Amino acid sequence: MSPALLSIIYLAALLSCAVVVLKLRDRVLAMRRRQSHAILEAQRRAFERRLRAPDWQFYESYLQRQIPPALQTLFGPTLLSAPTLCFGETRLFLSPIDAAALQENWVTPGIVPFAYSEADPIYLKPGSTASNAVFITYHDGNDTVELAPSIEAFARELGVAT
Repeated sequence: MSPALLSIIYLAALLSCAVVVLKLRDRVLAMRRRQSHAILEAQRRAFERRLRAPDWQFYESYLQRQIPPALQTLFGPTLLSAPTLCFGETRLFLSPIDAAALQENWVTPGIVPFAYSEADPIYLKPGSTASNAVFITYHDGNDTVELAPSIEAFARELGVAT
């Protein structure tokens, strides 16, 4: 065989191998995407279950006082189904209230937020003598600001009757 014919056969074989490798790679990546979607969907469902079933007994123990009824009202079906909540210009979303929330909060360790605005936790301070003022801690500077003088005022601003 001539060297030119061998070169053409060699290039054809090399091209065929490349096509096979790329096809296999695409199948593997597609399988991973399907698995990732399933994992994300399972995580979303677990988050929603936690959100719809706050552990009020844990939270009362954490707060060291009775849970304000206005906070319990926030976790009713109306707000849980709302796509976006706004407190003034602050956009927020409710967060599960349970022991896992205490572990997940990296901005203010030891705090159980009941909502977040971007990555900023919104919470009540624990303590038997603490007020029911609502606070937010900004993750980019760790500044803590009183968002509302009470959870009742916070709920009213969100349009929830207390």
